[in-house]
Amino acid sequence: LLQAMSLGPMTGMLVIFVFLLIIGIFMEAIPAMFILIPVLMPPVQALGIDPIHFLIVTVMTLTLGLVTPPVGVCLFAAAQVANMKVEDVIRGSLAPMAVLTLAIFALVLFPVLTLGPIRLLGMY
Repeated sequence: LLQAMSLGPMTGMLVIFVFLLIIGIFMEAIPAMFILIPVLMPPVQALGIDPIHFLIVTVMTLTLGLVTPPVGVCLFAAAQVANMKVEDVIRGSLAPMAVLTLAIFALVLFPVLTLGPIRLLGMY
């Protein structure tokens, strides 16, 4: 479907970001990675997106899904550990979730943020 849409790399990453966020809300991160990375890698490479950039965005997006209501597994765990209501934990986590969302958007829009440090160190 991604290849049929004939998207550019940036638009493709935005579509993948939204898709992964929705999946991350309802599914644990590790199983989602095991299932989705092999499925998404060929279209990602066909779009000309760097695999390392894609994987970093994937991990961060699925992590964001872990703290996003309504399922947000980490929200329930934090509420249990802190002996608080889930609603209070959600209210307290909105600002960090917004910051993480903006950080992921920045990584999607500016791939040099993920690849620059690696290239600067001569590791890629």
